[in-house]
Amino acid sequence: MIISPAFTSSYTPIWYLTLTLWILSELYLIYRDRNTTKQQDRGSRRYIGIAVVAGMALSFLVGYNPIFWIQIDPDTIMAISIAIMWLGIIIRFLAILTLGRHFRTIIHIRDDHTIVKTGIYHYIRHPAYLGSITSAFGVTVIFQNILIPVIVVGVLIPAVLLRISYEEAALCDHLGPAYEEYMKETWRLIPFIY
Repeated sequence: MIISPAFTSSYTPIWYLTLTLWILSELYLIYRDRNTTKQQDRGSRRYIGIAVVAGMALSFLVGYNPIFWIQIDPDTIMAISIAIMWLGIIIRFLAILTLGRHFRTIIHIRDDHTIVKTGIYHYIRHPAYLGSITSAFGVTVIFQNILIPVIVVGVLIPAVLLRISYEEAALCDHLGPAYEEYMKETWRLIPFIY
């Protein structure tokens, strides 16, 4: 049984390649940070992983219900899904490049940590999380079921917001009033909204 008519698209191999590259890049980052000491994330990386798995599992429970399907040409929905996934990957990649050695998949404040206000960080404080959420949304669009993106993103966002609260608390503790001022000057996650 086909989960979504979109998988009949000629773009399906590109979708799978994009998904594979995204997953492998995330696994590399997690592997790279496996021995980082002085972690301050209080298990929040694990919560995000659980949220992704739970969201996907819930999605498969409702994914086969045609009541919530949106009928769109398979090539069109596949192209939209790939574009959204790449948008998220690019946002996250720009965030990682901008932070350089300060970027970690766990909350780890270095002694020489400074506030980065350049690039995308000039506008939002947590673009890497925005990129991840955008990519996850892009993956779910392919299923042409309006409930799946709502479920996956709805389960992922609370875990990400918890993580952000831990990260901002650690940064405020380490950087003090300078980071508090930066928080007042920038959006947390979505420019002009939040």
